[in-house]
Amino acid sequence: MIKNIIKTRNLIEKQRHELMSAVRALPQNDNIKLLGKNCFVVKFSQLGKSLAPEYYDFCWQYNKIANIIEKADMSNIENILLEIIETDRYRETCKNTSHYIKFHPQVLMNLAGILCPALREVKAT
Repeated sequence: MIKNIIKTRNLIEKQRHELMSAVRALPQNDNIKLLGKNCFVVKFSQLGKSLAPEYYDFCWQYNKIANIIEKADMSNIENILLEIIETDRYRETCKNTSHYIKFHPQVLMNLAGILCPALREVKAT
């Protein structure tokens, strides 16, 4: 009995890490020019409604989504990720404050592209 529980837990954690790796491996924004590890330039014509640098740094957003996956209960991960895709944002709570992280539409499209097969795997277990 305990061996089955441990085996199931290990399988779930493996799927969690595979999903996190797949999210982190998604492509960076083609419309930015990297100047260094933490510095980039965005053409004025590519700026949208948001002026936050994180909005244009897809790798930052993928890491944020991977962190959400890491902390979430796997039984609820599908709902969380689908809500992010549908609302284009996520409410992050830190201690006594909370704020919304707004995701770029291309990040959401890339995320949706990998979620269909990944979510089917998670649901199967």
